[in-house]
Amino acid sequence: MMKIPIASILLLGVVLLGCETTTPLPSPQAGQQDNQQVEPARKKKLFFYQEEKGPGFKIIRTLLTNSEEYEYRTGMGGDEQGARISRGPAHAVKSEIVRDLSTNFEPVYRYQPEPGYVGTDQVEITLVDIEIGSGPDDAKTREYRVVIELEVVAE
Repeated sequence: MMKIPIASILLLGVVLLGCETTTPLPSPQAGQQDNQQVEPARKKKLFFYQEEKGPGFKIIRTLLTNSEEYEYRTGMGGDEQGARISRGPAHAVKSEIVRDLSTNFEPVYRYQPEPGYVGTDQVEITLVDIEIGSGPDDAKTREYRVVIELEVVAE
């Protein structure tokens, strides 16, 4: 009987676990019902563009379907950093900044268009960075504007 070292078996297991394969879904056969539940494909963002318009000002343009939710991660996470909606969108059922355990206390903007809405929407977010030891009127407080232009298309 041949003895295989345990380290070799573990290494082989790790390699095999790292190799995932996916198989395409079979096409419906004759006689199968059309209303069968099939796992939907994961949606990709159709378009995303970011442009720096100068110090402290950024424009983000994105395209999403009217059933998707958009999320913008601010990258601000310190106690002296924050975010607020300066100008809200006109066609949203959800327009909020969430900063809690689910976002690891990073301010995250979330947007969802009105059901069936197709068109453009826009939101402006102000990001605030206060240097430790300074106040809100101090020159060490910096504000950044982020304008998010959302092109909402039909699904």
